Amino acid sequence: MISNLKVPAIIMTVAILAAIMAFFLISKAELTAENSLLLAFSMVFTCVAFLPGMHERYGFFYEIAAIIIAFIIPKTLPLLFMILSVTAITYGANLFMNFNMNPLLGIANMAVYFSYIAIIFIRISREKKVA
Repeated sequence: MISNLKVPAIIMTVAILAAIMAFFLISKAELTAENSLLLAFSMVFTCVAFLPGMHERYGFFYEIAAIIIAFIIPKTLPLLFMILSVTAITYGANLFMNFNMNPLLGIANMAVYFSYIAIIFIRISREKKVA
């Protein structure tokens, strides 16, 4: 059953990545260091969240980037704590061989993902445009 969903999941991920890139291009966001970090964060988080076969170890970049983003956008601090909590719970479960993961962790992770994407999109759309 899961193997039947791999191709649709990859197609959906590519579509989401294309939508994020299209948003950045259409909004004519200036390619500053901050915007580059936000773009990289959103792309990596999207890949880890939606591509099949991804594990928590692939989230290192977006977890570290979330810490930096919390300094840039302080209102993301609660989201940072959610990311770190989900990661700690997942690592703890794997460390102690408890593979009965609670589906609420996935729901929490998706809520954090969509919250970050919304905050990033709002921030990009409000900044001054390149002439």
